[in-house]
Amino acid sequence: MNSVFTRISNIYKNIRHFFGKRRYCFFANRGKVSINEKVVVFESDDWGAFRTFNKSSFKRLAECFGDSNDPFIKYDSLESKEDVERLMTVLSKHSDSNGKAPVFTLNFGLKSPNFKAIIDSDYFAFFENNLENSYLFANKESGFFSIKQGIKNHLFVPQLHAVHHMNVSEWMISLKNNASHKTIVDNFCLDYSCLFTKNRPFLFMDEMRDIEKNRINQYLSNANKVFKNEFGFYSSSFIPCCNVINSECDYIFANTHIECVQGSPYYFSFDKKRQRYIKHARKWKNNVVVHLIRNCLFEPSLNSENIDNVKECLWQIKKAFKHKKPAIICTHRLNYIGSIDLENQLKNLNLLDMLLTEIEKKYPDVVYMSSNELARRIKNGN
Repeated sequence: MNSVFTRISNIYKNIRHFFGKRRYCFFANRGKVSINEKVVVFESDDWGAFRTFNKSSFKRLAECFGDSNDPFIKYDSLESKEDVERLMTVLSKHSDSNGKAPVFTLNFGLKSPNFKAIIDSDYFAFFENNLENSYLFANKESGFFSIKQGIKNHLFVPQLHAVHHMNVSEWMISLKNNASHKTIVDNFCLDYSCLFTKNRPFLFMDEMRDIEKNRINQYLSNANKVFKNEFGFYSSSFIPCCNVINSECDYIFANTHIECVQGSPYYFSFDKKRQRYIKHARKWKNNVVVHLIRNCLFEPSLNSENIDNVKECLWQIKKAFKHKKPAIICTHRLNYIGSIDLENQLKNLNLLDMLLTEIEKKYPDVVYMSSNELARRIKNGN
């Protein structure tokens, strides 16, 4: 009986996945923006941001609160030298029709909690670390150095994702009132599955949830100044955390150096009166700001084991090219982190290698670009 139920359940999941991916591609490839070249862009979020501190912290929290089924908690951690170098090794093996290696647009969170100072304040006050001190605190300063080497070697292009990649005020309210949250912070972790609530589907990751439309411009301007202090130049693109932003009007990006918004086919705004998230469909635009919509997914850490991630992504790339759209691949950092689960990292790097091999085999005229490079191409009329 159980085996019959399992088979029926798997069939149902496969049917939902089949129609779900087609619906996703339909929305992702709408709009007037088109490009004649077969362009492939990799957009990767969460770099520089804290999540689970290390394997020991994860084990201690699992003992306290049970195993977590959230892949971001199970796999994601601040990147180490080994993580970055393994990814660079795969990228360096490949090249496009111009002899250029694939480039990852790394979208950075710029600051993290200073856990020790917060604990010393009896969980009352929020303190933060900049990027350099975040890597130092995690004993991963060589990871940041390796990223800078990847930037010099044109394998990485850093761009703006968030200041904190967390809603600081909501996080602090929970921390002051929740003993479980204090245990999590004692282990230098941001959150754990026990903190999920119905009205917080993104946990505390949606930094811009409470930023009103008339304050978004100021937030982005200040965030980009922090970005420039870290990398020496302003970010020209931006991806809101969890795709939560309370406006998509082009004018809000004026005087922020932001020329391009990355994101999924949908974005969310938060209705404070009804205390719920509202989902909006996005369209490709080519006005003041270029809106790049991720029409391909390569997220093996987020998918079930029966999904062929390479095959699925290739199908989405094919659909993008059919509609004369660039193939913009969403692939989060957690897929390439090995400090918590090395086996998961090595498996995903092998899949990435296979994906790049198939792309170059099927599309010998492929061109690899970063998000900001593609945005400039679109803005200038290809």
